[in-house]
Amino acid sequence: MARHAAIYLVKKITGMSYPNLAKVFHKKNHTTMLSSYQLIQKKIDTEPAFALEMLNLEKEIGDRD
Repeated sequence: MARHAAIYLVKKITGMSYPNLAKVFHKKNHTTMLSSYQLIQKKIDTEPAFALEMLNLEKEIGDRD
């Protein structure tokens, strides 16, 4: 789950394309990135505590500029 969350956060914060995400995470196929993003998005949509945690992580990472 941690790798899925990392993929989600990198996509959300950087706006990087799925093919480029696949390169960053050393995956051959960008559909793995899309699947991970969708998995986390579904969890965010259905679990408020998880959604809050992801929002906090996004803010913490995004504020490091």
